[in-house]
Amino acid sequence: MLGYKLKRNQIDFFKTFGFILIEGLFLDKIEDIINSFEEVFEQQTKKQKRDPFNNERKCIPQFIDSHEYLASLIDDERIINIGECILGENFNYMGSDGNYYNSNTSWHSDGWGSNILHIKLAFYLDHLKQNKGCLKVLPGSHLIKDTYSKDLDLSFKKKNSYLNKLGAEVPGFSIETEPGDLIFFNHNLKHSSYGGGKNRRMFTINLSQRYPEENLRDLKDYINKGSRFWIDRAYGDIMINTASKKRMKHLVQVLENEEELKYHSMLARKKMKKPANG
Repeated sequence: MLGYKLKRNQIDFFKTFGFILIEGLFLDKIEDIINSFEEVFEQQTKKQKRDPFNNERKCIPQFIDSHEYLASLIDDERIINIGECILGENFNYMGSDGNYYNSNTSWHSDGWGSNILHIKLAFYLDHLKQNKGCLKVLPGSHLIKDTYSKDLDLSFKKKNSYLNKLGAEVPGFSIETEPGDLIFFNHNLKHSSYGGGKNRRMFTINLSQRYPEENLRDLKDYINKGSRFWIDRAYGDIMINTASKKRMKHLVQVLENEEELKYHSMLARKKMKKPANG
């Protein structure tokens, strides 16, 4: 897949439906990717100051930042091409997370905005089929100005809505995947996963358009959401220390606007340590 470039029809498909599957895009690297995935989980679980896991999901933030090989995926021409074609030449790397899933994931969006486009690149490391843990999406639900998208969002946000009760029965498109495939989708897109087995492996890379000056407050707010993971910097040391000038172009805007994150992480730590009776 070296020399891979998105085609015009793929870009149009993404704009219309909000997602795209590229089969076998990283098949040449999948063995090293899986080995690195397991190494990070083994190393990071020993270092955690608190247990980030629960029965439903094991999640590690700054995931690819924690391993030199995984960090280098940001420099891969396939990732660069997707970022440049969808988001523009100066796109931002907006972080990553690594996960083991042990339960269903209900319908949700990862973001909800029209000013700045964010996309998630998802690497699923197991064989996933319809109703057996694969990603399920509602095509077109990313177009937040459309009545269809607005109505869906309102319904899913209601605690006991009809659509929430339907869960897996909501009609959508199931994206069956094999290790080595890549899915990327608009953060606004409604998606879920149902029926999978235990310890389903998946990690993501998040990218965004470069924020214009008038939207830097929104960027800071996005970065500050990382405080829930008790992190003081937006990126891990390996991601920064191994960065070339070419990679740094995709890191610099976040680095210049992360100064509030440490404070918010401190507040998050204090909140967790505070006795339940206040």
